[in-house]
Amino acid sequence: MTTPLAAAPMFDLERVLASIDTMAAQRPVAAQIVSVANSEQASAAELSRVLSADVALAGRVMKLANSAFYGMRGRVTSLQFAVTVIGFATVRTMATVALTDLDDESRLPDDFWELSTTVALAASTLAPRFAERPQDA
Repeated sequence: MTTPLAAAPMFDLERVLASIDTMAAQRPVAAQIVSVANSEQASAAELSRVLSADVALAGRVMKLANSAFYGMRGRVTSLQFAVTVIGFATVRTMATVALTDLDDESRLPDDFWELSTTVALAASTLAPRFAERPQDA
């Protein structure tokens, strides 16, 4: 006599993925991610190991790596590969945003994006004069 198997729980995958954006990142882990991403000796494996301690940030990295922007829609299945796809600088930026609590746009000044874009463009233009890469500025 066989016992019937319980039905697998049903959930809306799109709703679960959308909720990643509202999860709070863990500040100590985000700080460690920034530190590792800045290290010249760090590897994608090491960065993904640290990143895996923060479900919210790891989820955002996976979501971004699988976005149409990177052309990898659904092909990125490991955190280490996701880090490789989007790059250390992007992971570092995502962790920095989590550290500063700027991921909640309702708390930003009205002209924040215009001002920050202007400053970023100016910094990237001046970077070569200081022997820095424009994307790091």
